Amino acid sequence: MESLPYEALAEWWRTLGQGAFTVIVCGDRDQLDLAGLATLGELVELDPALQLAC
Repeated sequence: MESLPYEALAEWWRTLGQGAFTVIVCGDRDQLDLAGLATLGELVELDPALQLAC
């Protein structure tokens, strides 16, 4: 599956109506692999900013 820039992922999440979220995932700071998101990280509604933590 192709990777998306954080901005594209954030916009995709907003279109689902989920609002603000934090992404906690191990990976490249500039790209998020949506296929790896389910296994490496989780979406947590804690912060309006998109964050990266490992």
